[in-house]
Amino acid sequence: GLETIQKIRNSFNLNAEELPIMLLHSSSDDEKIINICEKNGVRIRMVKPIKMQDLFNKLTKINKPHEPEIKENQKPGELNNQLYKILVAEDNIVNKLLAKTVIERILPNAIVYEANNGLEAVSQFRLIKVDLILMDLQMPEMNGYEATQNIRLIEENGLHTPIIALTAGNVVGEKEKCLAIGMDDFVAKPFVEKDLSDMFSKWLINKQVNTLIQNQNEEPVRFNNEKVRDFMGNDIETIKIVLNLTVKEIQSADDNFKKLISDSNPNLVAIKALGHKLYGTAAGTGLEILALLARKIEWLEKVDQKALKKLYKELNKEVELSKILIYNELAGF
Repeated sequence: GLETIQKIRNSFNLNAEELPIMLLHSSSDDEKIINICEKNGVRIRMVKPIKMQDLFNKLTKINKPHEPEIKENQKPGELNNQLYKILVAEDNIVNKLLAKTVIERILPNAIVYEANNGLEAVSQFRLIKVDLILMDLQMPEMNGYEATQNIRLIEENGLHTPIIALTAGNVVGEKEKCLAIGMDDFVAKPFVEKDLSDMFSKWLINKQVNTLIQNQNEEPVRFNNEKVRDFMGNDIETIKIVLNLTVKEIQSADDNFKKLISDSNPNLVAIKALGHKLYGTAAGTGLEILALLARKIEWLEKVDQKALKKLYKELNKEVELSKILIYNELAGF
């Protein structure tokens, strides 16, 4: 998508006022995205899955180029008036003070807890129900990767606390590893106030878009029909179109996954890409358990034939159950 934006600007010589461009993406606002958007006049960015009403709101402002950059789904005062509990796991005293200072500017009512290493972070997590964790990767006694894995193991069923990695930003494969072991996002150090503000907007205010569990006291459901109605603005005709397309897409994913793992040397990159695409489909249509499985596929680190076959059985079963529920929903219109 970023390459396409650059080619459009270079090939047709149309500026942002003549041809507005909106970027739809599923990752955080990392440095590459920000730089390319600024260079090519992309003022509007939206994280998927996208609600119809939010898209409508963005489109109504698209021909107002002199307004400041449009922020995603954030109402004035909605972020900084809330009481949030933030855990900062960082062994560098300067970085820790910087993080705490920036957090208090963005979230004046926040309570900031501190941990000097991964062991302390896990211990704090056991005692306190925090809303978000900023996790340094290189810490003594227990690093950020190990701490994250331990936290994920002790989380209660249905609970998911966003963990944001504090990365060096230039280590090859570091961001991918963060996501693979269970972190939700990453911020490159040294960070600025905007970096954390965007991250808090994404994972605190818009948590319903970025997590599969809207109510942290409930298990993810097989088909959350209220979610798809919410995304589509309760437009019945649009919902019908989307659900029929969803059936085709998840069946296609099932067929393609089966084909990929039947190869004697499965292509890990293709498998992970399939998981990424399936996640977008499932998360946007309320198929919460299927979306969890898609994430597992997307975050696979190695090819293991036995594990892949087991994962396919889970996927195939979930696809079939999801199709039945979608057909039942369509029959009710």
